[in-house]
Amino acid sequence: MSDSVSHLIASMGLRAPRVALIVPGWNDWKLMVRMGIRAATTMWEGAGWVVVPVPSGDVHPAVVAAVRAYDPDSIVVPQGNSFVAPGEYHQLYAAQETLSTACSNYRSPIAGDVSIAAPNHGQLWSSTFCTTGPGALTALSDVLPSVEGTETIGANPALGGSLGVHAAMRWGLSGPPTAESS
Repeated sequence: MSDSVSHLIASMGLRAPRVALIVPGWNDWKLMVRMGIRAATTMWEGAGWVVVPVPSGDVHPAVVAAVRAYDPDSIVVPQGNSFVAPGEYHQLYAAQETLSTACSNYRSPIAGDVSIAAPNHGQLWSSTFCTTGPGALTALSDVLPSVEGTETIGANPALGGSLGVHAAMRWGLSGPPTAESS
């Protein structure tokens, strides 16, 4: 008689989405990262997301490999009315396409010809960081009841530089970050 397994029990459950949020990595990139972390802090399981600052539409191969290893469900850019200047979106979309090509994500645009295996971005979940529309991300305010007088824990929004990025990454940001003083 063989010692092999005769059957397996499988179960299904929900897990939080893995999201890569692309932010501008030029000019004050540390403020952009903190703004991205602030946006993630307001979302369900946002603490598990990665914020990817990109210096241009070209993404360094090491960053592509790191994001691919993270295996995101979605690669998104901030909404149009957010902290990103309108003229910067073409570079963010180029970086998003580069990362989507390298990853197996299914909720953001996949580069290449339209086919059943790679539909265009209009047929997939939103490519921007949003809480409305098909495949919308879930805001914490939709999950947790708001209780007046409760305090939230987060890094000091005025803490800038590398320490501010690290503190925001560790504890989130309960308030919007402020620009660093020169």
